[in-house]
Amino acid sequence: MGDQARPLSVEGAPLFGWTPRDRDPGEVQSAYEIIVRGPSGTAVWDSGRVRSGSQEYVRYAGPSLAPETSYTWTVRTWDASGKRSPWARPAAFDTGLSDRDWQATWIRRTTADADDYTLARKDFTVGGSKVVRARVHIAASQQYALHLNGETVDRGPAFEYADDGFYKTVDVTSKVKAGRPATIGALYHWYGSGQGRPKGEPGLLVRLVIDHADGTRQVVVTDGTWKVTRAPWKKAPKRNGDAGDYVEDIDGTAAPLGWDEPGHDASAWQDPQVVGVHPASGFKHLHGQETALSYQAVRPVKVTRLDSGALVADFGKVIPAVPVVRFRDGVAAAT
Repeated sequence: MGDQARPLSVEGAPLFGWTPRDRDPGEVQSAYEIIVRGPSGTAVWDSGRVRSGSQEYVRYAGPSLAPETSYTWTVRTWDASGKRSPWARPAAFDTGLSDRDWQATWIRRTTADADDYTLARKDFTVGGSKVVRARVHIAASQQYALHLNGETVDRGPAFEYADDGFYKTVDVTSKVKAGRPATIGALYHWYGSGQGRPKGEPGLLVRLVIDHADGTRQVVVTDGTWKVTRAPWKKAPKRNGDAGDYVEDIDGTAAPLGWDEPGHDASAWQDPQVVGVHPASGFKHLHGQETALSYQAVRPVKVTRLDSGALVADFGKVIPAVPVVRFRDGVAAAT
């Protein structure tokens, strides 16, 4: 659908696509039929038999679909002789959010930092009924890492104009357990204008929706009850005069261990600055972003110690990467 195998934020009329698998050489499609079903399994739209050879970007033409809801769809086709195929295996999609559906507040840390790294967190308890579906919608200016119960579940850049920005939807159904304490958090990074990056203003917007087996829905959103603090990035000079990026200088000893887990003591953290309910201030419009970077852990094929004592890790090829270093021993404050 819309060039995605399992989209999580379909906006507007869904666009369906399929590839017929016919054993007859040179066969052509003469008609199709699409059925869309809601969460209960009830059909919300049946196209009926449509005489058409179209197989790409076939537009949904049924009643309006509910926001942030999971649907399934299937299709069958007819060949040139009128022979009908079996129904295809059902595929799923989620509808996205309009600006008025968020009902969440933009927040940020009060700071004059030109290179703003901020941690934000919120504790809550998951409802007692079995979790059948859970989604997090997140937007941030300008980069973010989304955390849930001690795990990083998504990362994203959002280099877009603040009045027409992006949001991401993440499936976290397996990450939340009924009746258990939970913590949702985020690290966001704002560093002003630069190459391909409008200045905008710092901010974080989160909406977590948990659907339970008993039919109830639990919603956790960014608001004034969250807590924020500066992340352990130190003030540093700019890397160069082109993109305007800053050197990353991180004080690992200042990292608040367990900050994204239930039970962390955040009493020293500050209350966030509440910008307003979306749309607010410079954040006027958001649209879903389906693209995402794929991450994997890799190990060097060779590690060489130079005469200076420095270590050089050879991965065998050029890769964009973030180093992960674990120390078995050492002296505090030594480099």
